[in-house]
Amino acid sequence: MLKPRYKKVIILMAALLLSISLFLFILVKLNVFPLKFKKQIVEDSNTPVWGGGSYTMDGESNFAEISKGILENTEYFTIAAKVKLNTLDTGERIWELGENVNVYMFLTGKSDSNTIRFAITKKGEGEEQFIDAAGPLPTGYWQHITVVKNGTMGIIYLNGKEVGINNKLTLSPDDLGETINNFIGKSQGDKFYLDGQVNQFKVYRAALTETQIKELSDEVPIPGQDLYAVDWELSGSIGVHDPVIAKQGDNWYIFYTGVGLIMKKSEDGVTWKDLGPIFHTTPKWFREYVPNARNSIWAPDISYYKGIYYLYYSVSSFGKNISVIGLVINKTLNPDDPDYGWEDAGAVISSNSSANYNCIDPNMIVDESGQPWLSFGSFWTGIKLVELDPETMKPYTDGVIHSIASRPIDSAIEAPYIIYRNGYYYLFVSFDFCCRGIESTYKIMVGRSGNVTGPYVDKNGTSMMLGGGTLIVAGDDRWKGPGHCAVYRSANTAILVNHAYDALNNGMATLQMRPLYWDSEGWPYIK
Repeated sequence: MLKPRYKKVIILMAALLLSISLFLFILVKLNVFPLKFKKQIVEDSNTPVWGGGSYTMDGESNFAEISKGILENTEYFTIAAKVKLNTLDTGERIWELGENVNVYMFLTGKSDSNTIRFAITKKGEGEEQFIDAAGPLPTGYWQHITVVKNGTMGIIYLNGKEVGINNKLTLSPDDLGETINNFIGKSQGDKFYLDGQVNQFKVYRAALTETQIKELSDEVPIPGQDLYAVDWELSGSIGVHDPVIAKQGDNWYIFYTGVGLIMKKSEDGVTWKDLGPIFHTTPKWFREYVPNARNSIWAPDISYYKGIYYLYYSVSSFGKNISVIGLVINKTLNPDDPDYGWEDAGAVISSNSSANYNCIDPNMIVDESGQPWLSFGSFWTGIKLVELDPETMKPYTDGVIHSIASRPIDSAIEAPYIIYRNGYYYLFVSFDFCCRGIESTYKIMVGRSGNVTGPYVDKNGTSMMLGGGTLIVAGDDRWKGPGHCAVYRSANTAILVNHAYDALNNGMATLQMRPLYWDSEGWPYIK
């Protein structure tokens, strides 16, 4: 039998425990000390609560709505989508779920720190918890992007690879309430509209595993034509020199060197017909820069940027660097469209006999942050690169001219073409000599860099500023001097477009189009 003093101790301890329990209960009710019972992650879940759909946004007013309360009472989630951005401004929302301008979570391709960012808050912008990935989301092609929340850990995946992580995310969707304002392509308060496309948008009430995310990234097809399935046996009017290619809708277009700068069209990319010249009369300003300019306009480049087609071209004299790059613009490439019409935007950049470079062979590239650049160059000190003002699409007045490739021994390098793919900028160039018919020695080379301004190196690590370059294609018994290439990509496929001189047709410069593949180390090649 317990002694009286022990009974008093037990009674006091019981009373103390009861008081502590009551105190904790009050704190939980007042949300001073929220008590959460975390459920087991459903890692084998592969059924989205929202899935599919294809959405096109114009950066001004278009957006899509997501069901209200889709992640209510959820701590774990996965949101995945295929995204292709036309342009990218700071804060543009790929998606946002929330209640109002203070309670939300979102994914943007470009934060104010120039990163891909997921953010979540219930007290406004100043209290955001976020995940940042190195660099912004690249523009111009399809990519798969996923956000996963697993306990306090949040991860961003790009094309199935982890690119950003934060293991101290204490906020979850269930902290945000019902989330009655949920959007693809804009934010709360009708701001930050997306300019681009979103495809296969999927929401899961579970944290998918890395393996599942990789499988999801691989299995969701990137929209576009499978260029590897096409038989590129060309026919029709295929005589070209210095070709560049574009596609609008179902129609293909090629622009190439010739009197007035010539254009061709194809409905399937295989059978081609002539559409005639861009210029029916030569602009008078040509001769202000190139007094001996003729009617033949050289080496065009076609790009689509912010709803406009930009056609850069060259005016020069053979073997001289008294040259100028010009620009015309159009809203459409379809001559049957009422909006069709080329507008002369004048000179872009020029060189003269005192320069150590040659302003011909332009090519416009938009970098991963959405900034446009223009590469150009032929012989002399090689290939150059300048940053463009997005308003004028011409170099800044005090812009730096970067040197990105040269051949110090014989200087025979020209015709740059840059693309961005999976973290690398690929610089395609032509070595040696064109324009000699079957005696032409042109060949297509490539190098790559993690930055648009270089340094570019070949597969062996040799700098392209020192003559480096990995061979893509050289001439054979029939096709001499393949060169002055462009690259066209659709879905996960690509083609190489160039001219070559046909030894069986008096050395005629002829269009070639063939699949361009990528090896396990990310280097391009043709079979």
